[in-house]
Amino acid sequence: MKKKIFIACDTTKPDIVKKIINQTNTDKLVVGYKFGLEFFFTAIGRRFISKLKKHEIFVDLKLNDIPNTCAAAINAI
Repeated sequence: MKKKIFIACDTTKPDIVKKIINQTNTDKLVVGYKFGLEFFFTAIGRRFISKLKKHEIFVDLKLNDIPNTCAAAINAI
């Protein structure tokens, strides 16, 4: 069984997320991607995430977090 790892895609820019995904593809691990509230609520976020059918996805939608993350999430909403 292959080991799993999740990579945090903590950005609001889809181009950066595409780069992260392209650079982390491997046959040695099962790679999943974590997206936060900021990315999810961008204009393209939900649609972008829904197209990632080949990957394991974790969407972290909590607001109870460190203050900087909460402020950025509220701005995204």
